[in-house]
Amino acid sequence: MAGAGKGSNSPLIDPAILLDAHNRYRVLSGVANLTWDATLSRQAQAWADKCVAGHSGTPGTGENIAWGVYMEPEEALSGVISWANEICNYDWKNPGFTAGHYTQIVWKSTRRVGCGYRLCNPSSGGGSRNGWLVCQYMPPGNMQGVQNYRDNVLQPKVVPTTCDAVGPAWGAVGR
Repeated sequence: MAGAGKGSNSPLIDPAILLDAHNRYRVLSGVANLTWDATLSRQAQAWADKCVAGHSGTPGTGENIAWGVYMEPEEALSGVISWANEICNYDWKNPGFTAGHYTQIVWKSTRRVGCGYRLCNPSSGGGSRNGWLVCQYMPPGNMQGVQNYRDNVLQPKVVPTTCDAVGPAWGAVGR
């Protein structure tokens, strides 16, 4: 398999933890589990290492980014949970790009994921330290067109009635 191994050199990236978190949300939508891809993880790590607030634009990949200060691998789950919380913004009657982080996680035709994380120093303007969690996906999700969303973003059997900062109970993750 291309991209075997961990990929990221960050001690805060634990492929098992992040892969499990993604797959818990995918199983609720009835789509196949993702596999970890070390090549995607290296690419995501390279972008996270730049400490730039924005998407990398890596051709042929989907990408989710989240900021946060994580000191333990399990804390990176908060990034995945925040992406999944966007399910509360998704309009099932009018499918489209209304919850892009969530839809990338559960996009049916996506098969692989790899993530990286970097704790960055404050900018020269001051402020506190911040970190960037970057996950890249192949094939990418969020392809334009209503039919693409209908085909690839399947409504979970149980949809949360509320979402909060802790994470939706329908897909609670953690060990």
